[in-house]
Amino acid sequence: ESRRNNMGNPTRTDTEPLVDKGQFAPLSQGSGSGDVFMNAKWQINANGLVVLPYDIEFGLNVFGRQGYPFAPYRAVARGADAMRVLVTPEIDTYRLPDVWNTDLRFARQWRVAKTTVQVIGDVFNLFNANTELVRNRNAEPDRGDTSGRPGSQYRVISQNLSPRILRIGLRVGF
Repeated sequence: ESRRNNMGNPTRTDTEPLVDKGQFAPLSQGSGSGDVFMNAKWQINANGLVVLPYDIEFGLNVFGRQGYPFAPYRAVARGADAMRVLVTPEIDTYRLPDVWNTDLRFARQWRVAKTTVQVIGDVFNLFNANTELVRNRNAEPDRGDTSGRPGSQYRVISQNLSPRILRIGLRVGF
C-alpha cells in the first residue's frame, strides 16, 4: 500500500515522514530555538532544598531528557516551491545526545532589626556540560559540488547548552 501525505503526495518529508506508528515529533515554530523536533521519550527534573547549620540553604536541581531527533533532509525543487525530503527511514533514526544539567544554590539570610539581608550564590550548569541542542540538518551539497556529498554546513552545531555560570546576589527586605 502506498502512503501519501495530506496533499496526496507519496514523498516522505521531514514534517510528514509517512511511517505507520512512527514517532510523532512536531517541528518547532516561532520559538527562536531553531530547526528542532520537539520530542523526547523520557525526561526527568528533580530538585530539593535542605537547611544546613547556621541557616545556610543548600539547593540542587537536576534536569535530564533524551536528545531530540536529528532528521537530515535535502531540499527538492517542486515548481516554485521546495520540499524538504527526509533522507532517513524515520524522524528519530538519529538523535542528538541526551541533555543533563545540574544547578546548585547556596543562600544565607540575616535579620537586623526589621531588615533582612540574604546573600545568594547560584551555579548553573555545574558540570559545564557542552551538550549540542541544535545541528544543521540540511544535507544539500555545497553549490557547484557535483559529488552528491552533504555540504560543509551539514551537522554544524548552531546551539549548545549554555556554559557554567556563577551568579552572586544580595537581597534586602524591609
